Amino acid sequence: EAYNLEHTKEFVESLCKETIEAHKECINASEWLSDASKEHLAEKLDGITIHAVYPEAWEDYSGLNLDGLSYYEARCAVWLYDIERNAAYTNQPMDARLWNDPSLINSVARYNGSGNEFVVAFTSQNVVGKVCLNEGLTEVSGLQAALKYAAHQDNFDYEGLFRNRALMRCGLRTPEFELQCMLGGDSHPSAYLDVNGSAQQFEEFYETYDVQEGDGMYLAPEDRIPIW
Repeated sequence: EAYNLEHTKEFVESLCKETIEAHKECINASEWLSDASKEHLAEKLDGITIHAVYPEAWEDYSGLNLDGLSYYEARCAVWLYDIERNAAYTNQPMDARLWNDPSLINSVARYNGSGNEFVVAFTSQNVVGKVCLNEGLTEVSGLQAALKYAAHQDNFDYEGLFRNRALMRCGLRTPEFELQCMLGGDSHPSAYLDVNGSAQQFEEFYETYDVQEGDGMYLAPEDRIPIW
């Protein structure tokens, strides 16, 4: 009621549609996918429902009372309310207008030369890689689509893309807290891996910052991850 977000919603939706088309471009450019696989993936992309800015219907929180509660008490009350509300949805038809974000567990794993699953998170620290594999590959393919979109724009600011992408993930964590997040079953790679690892996969990053062999962010072409 306070803000007119219709224009913002239209802009974000158009950006999402362009991103979908960029993913199609990545898929069609693949040399190892069969035509049948490309067609199947295109159908999946066409079937995507875009959720941008705000939903058509809102969750009902009218039964939640936060009057007189401290911030901590309010957080606990919201958490318990969500649990009870979600439990009430059991065996009930889903309202497609409401946004939901189901998590999928990917059983695929990566192994090192000794047969152990790991990802190097920071210096001298290895963690189980299969937990965050799916989200990590999603980060790489998403950046690839963004770069496909950028290639069609005049005078695109690649430095701005990489810099702002890193700034969005900036944070300060102790090594102990970082380990707690990674070993605690978080399906997302740490910000360190999300930002640096995915950027290392693309030639545009090397050209933007003139990264050369021997630099800390250099990754040999044969070690990069070709998804599409």
